[in-house]
Amino acid sequence: MKKKCKNCGAVLSKTDTVCPNCGAEVKKAGKGSSKKAVIITIAAIFVLLMVIGIFGGLSAPVRGYYSYEGKPYYYQGGVWYTYSEFGGWYGIVPNQEFLGNYKEYYQGNTYQSGSSYEEFEKSEYYAADGKVPDFNGKSTENNNG
Repeated sequence: MKKKCKNCGAVLSKTDTVCPNCGAEVKKAGKGSSKKAVIITIAAIFVLLMVIGIFGGLSAPVRGYYSYEGKPYYYQGGVWYTYSEFGGWYGIVPNQEFLGNYKEYYQGNTYQSGSSYEEFEKSEYYAADGKVPDFNGKSTENNNG
C-alpha cells in the first residue's frame, strides 16, 4: 500500500518529508500503529488478570470439611468453623500450622455418616443460599463458594 498525502492525495515515496505536489509536511509513520499497541496492551492486561485470578483462586480454601489433629473444621464464605460436642459449630481462627497446610487436611464437601460431630449443613452457619450469617444474626453475601 502506497502512502498518500492527506492534503492533496498525491502518491508519496517512503523518503518524502514534504509533499512534492502541494508542499504539505508529511508525518512519519511509526513502526507500529497506536491501535495495535492498544490492542496488545489490553490483551496483556487481560492475560495478567486471568493469571492472577487463577492463582488467587487456587490459594483460597475450598468450601467443605477438613480434619486436623483429630478435630473437624468446616470452611465457607471466608470463615473457618470447628465443632465442639458441647456447643456445636462455631467460628474460629485456626492456628498458623493448619492454615499453612490446610489443603493437606481437606476431607471433602459431603458429610460422613458415623462422624462424631453434627452435620455442618444443619447448623445455623450453613449458607446454602450464599448468604452467610454473621455473629450478630444478620446475613452477608458469600462470594467464596
